[in-house]
Amino acid sequence: MPSTRRLPGCRRDAPFILGPALNTAQTVDAIDALVDAYLRLRTSGEERFLDTYRRVGLQPFKEAVYAAA
Repeated sequence: MPSTRRLPGCRRDAPFILGPALNTAQTVDAIDALVDAYLRLRTSGEERFLDTYRRVGLQPFKEAVYAAA
């Protein structure tokens, strides 16, 4: 059963499971893909990750992570 623990500051309606677990070897590439997606999707150098996530939603990040996995 997945944990329902959320990070501090995480909204109650925010998803907390991106998808299937990644193995250790995939983790670095997944984080790199997530950061690359954020940098590509943000509207300016001032837009925070959370603001980008709220604007575009989970799907673009999920696609980037699992394409790299």
